[in-house]
Amino acid sequence: MVTPSGHIYESRIIKKHLATDSVDPISGEPLTENDLIVLKVAPTTDKNDDKVSTSRLITPRLTSHTSIPGLLSTLQNEWDSLMLETHSLKSQNLQLREELSLALYEVDAAKRVVARLVKERDAAKESLKNVKVQFAQAGATAVEPAEKSHSHAEKESSAAPAKDSPWPEDLLNEMTTLSQTLSQGRRKRKAPSTYTSSTSIAEFKELDDLNIPSTLIARHPSGILAGFNKKKIVVCDLETKQQIAQANLRLSKDEYPSALASIVQASGEKYVAIGTSAGSLTVYQVQEDSLKNQFKLKLGSAVSSISVHPTQSFVLASSNDSLSFVSLSSQSIIASTGSSDLLTTSAIHPDGMLFAAGVTTASDVQVRIYDIKSLEVVATFTHEQNGEGTKVSSIDFSENGYYVASSVSNSLTAKIWDLRKLTCAKEIDVSSEVEGANGVSKVSFDEFGTAIAVGVGASVCTYSVKPFKHLVTVKTGVSADINSLKWSLNGSHVYISSYNPTGEAVKVIGKNQNAMEED
Repeated sequence: MVTPSGHIYESRIIKKHLATDSVDPISGEPLTENDLIVLKVAPTTDKNDDKVSTSRLITPRLTSHTSIPGLLSTLQNEWDSLMLETHSLKSQNLQLREELSLALYEVDAAKRVVARLVKERDAAKESLKNVKVQFAQAGATAVEPAEKSHSHAEKESSAAPAKDSPWPEDLLNEMTTLSQTLSQGRRKRKAPSTYTSSTSIAEFKELDDLNIPSTLIARHPSGILAGFNKKKIVVCDLETKQQIAQANLRLSKDEYPSALASIVQASGEKYVAIGTSAGSLTVYQVQEDSLKNQFKLKLGSAVSSISVHPTQSFVLASSNDSLSFVSLSSQSIIASTGSSDLLTTSAIHPDGMLFAAGVTTASDVQVRIYDIKSLEVVATFTHEQNGEGTKVSSIDFSENGYYVASSVSNSLTAKIWDLRKLTCAKEIDVSSEVEGANGVSKVSFDEFGTAIAVGVGASVCTYSVKPFKHLVTVKTGVSADINSLKWSLNGSHVYISSYNPTGEAVKVIGKNQNAMEED
């Protein structure tokens, strides 16, 4: 039988092949039994009756096949050829196996070399960062190892602006001068005798709610507290416990508020900055009984946090891929830095010369410390990767500027990092204090850095810093995981909010209700 491609096969064999595989054995083209053409020999005529016969022509036998010895000799030759061919195939198979084994060994060796080079590269990058820290200490006043050298570095930092700084020179000089003033005054500053003690914090319990929406809250040391949900924003005076102003929010259908900050300038003007999931940053001016929309900027991706610089003249807004410094006076971005990794939160150092950002990389979760003058990374602290979706959930600097606390989602451990030694000073494990929580959502130092509050699930765990000791765990009435933690001015209580779209009231924990009136 012949195929459309022109190849001739024995009928029995080609039909058996097509029963399992519908392709031409030689050309590889699709082939079915219906495509086969039967070859017929030329017709012959019978001499006796002149009838046409289609019988197959019989070819003559070979001479060697006309006897049994000849057939045996032929079969022996075929067997010998088969054995030789089998030996050749086995030899080729063995050679291929050896080549494959060598190739696999070379690939494994190459992977080991690459892993060693990556490890050496990471070690070199870490060494380079440490070197950068040493050079940046002159501008980063809180990273000095001792107070004496700390003061000396400040004088050197103020001598000249940073080279190639992205900041305007007048603003850079203002930041440097303010940093020196704050740092020098902070070393002499001590908590007043009336400040809430660790013994009083150990007696904290849940108190009456504040009548402001609690999706997110922000507090300013001057005594204003702002809170909002998707419908409205309310600004409250903590001294009088009265609302100063409120306004309705106009957000798109899928847009929701994601970050909040309150600002009080030296002139007395008050502002509230709001970031949303749509990547917008809106700044409102607080007036006598209303909020005036000052300006609105589009930052790109969702705004995850807003931090106010000590100058009160600009804020740091972090989104998924950038850190933007937005000026209140020029109503524009004055400096920014990006990252190819995911940015989740940020915070500014109390002296204003450093800021920190939470970064999620492919291999770990980091807290990166930046020099604000150059916007360069000067130190990196690493949290363990704790499964898919792990990210830095909160960052907060202590008042003295020597420590920074951070937490990650999917982990019941928060960490306090020492900025002078660039090491982890303390791990806070809250797994024994709460049950059923997924991870730590917020960390917050009090006004003088003597205590720290850790929000996990619906509970707040409080600890004294020196000596480090667990004080009390209070389970609040929030209906979702804690989203904001803010200490009161005298440390007598803590304001708490959760990310509940319905906007339940701000929760408060403290020793007693009267302490709120004394704030």
